Amino acid sequence: GTDFAVFIPAISDEESRSLMERLHGNLHALAWRDQSVQTVYIGVVYVSAISRIGGQDESHLLALADAALNQARQEQQGAYCWQLLADTNDQAVRSVQQWSTLLQKALADRAFGFHYQPVWQVVHGQKRLLFNELLTQLLFDGQSHTASVFMPMAMRLQLMPVFDRAVVETVFTDQSTLPEQVCINISAAALGDMLFIRVLEQQLSGNPALAARLIFELPATSLSFSEQAVRDFALLIKRFGAKLSLHHFGRGTAEFAYLQSLPLDYLKIDRCFIQSITHDKDAQFFVRSLVAIAQSCDVMVLAEGVETEAQWQQLIVLGIQGGQGYWLGRPQPDPVIG
Repeated sequence: GTDFAVFIPAISDEESRSLMERLHGNLHALAWRDQSVQTVYIGVVYVSAISRIGGQDESHLLALADAALNQARQEQQGAYCWQLLADTNDQAVRSVQQWSTLLQKALADRAFGFHYQPVWQVVHGQKRLLFNELLTQLLFDGQSHTASVFMPMAMRLQLMPVFDRAVVETVFTDQSTLPEQVCINISAAALGDMLFIRVLEQQLSGNPALAARLIFELPATSLSFSEQAVRDFALLIKRFGAKLSLHHFGRGTAEFAYLQSLPLDYLKIDRCFIQSITHDKDAQFFVRSLVAIAQSCDVMVLAEGVETEAQWQQLIVLGIQGGQGYWLGRPQPDPVIG
């Protein structure tokens, strides 16, 4: 498998931090089999005295490590997440089996809620609504939870094809509240699931008017693991007039090789470039170069994670064609109307 647990006794917190930094760096420096850079996540729980977990369930420490790993996966780049046992809310820690039961029930009950985040296009220096991105929330424990809470565990439990299929069916069932143009995120795992592909094709063919209003968004990293599946998916949705977008673009250099041959409409630059765009010359060079390459391929380049006006203005100077982020518009229950 790809998940490993290590228990290291008799080590101080300072030594632990140093060890995690070195481990993370060395893993990133490895020459991986497929020659592409792999994202590494490390979740860490430091316990100053092992007796502090005495009297609790034996799986508690591993559950905390799972929680730390899930938090690390929310980082925009490979990272380790440090978690002190004393700072943890025990009520929020669930075992893998508890998560499995909870998510399976939520999926069976179609316990979904949707929020929308606007994505804007730059037109003569001004922003114009391009589309709304659909952000799925899951209802459990009497509350609405964002994807950052449940998605990492859904991925680990290999539930993403089931999740994506349920979202697609829900969207096509209740079309009345959808905005004119809406973007739906699809996981890389769903691309290889024949049941998901069959359900999607049925929904698209039976709803041609809605199909032409949809943008399907895939993680750019999916190209490294399932290039043919991405191409097959692109051909499928294009047949019904839907558009294709890639997000988190730029983490892997191999992604550039697909710009000319993949029928892309949009690509979103990963927020790790956007965060430092006002002062980082390398990030500015990357954005400017990507815009030039993408324009020659008739692909619109958008920015992820725009958090300040200074970032937005710098991106416009660099030729960016649009973007999204909290400064441009937070997720909200109702779609933005252009």
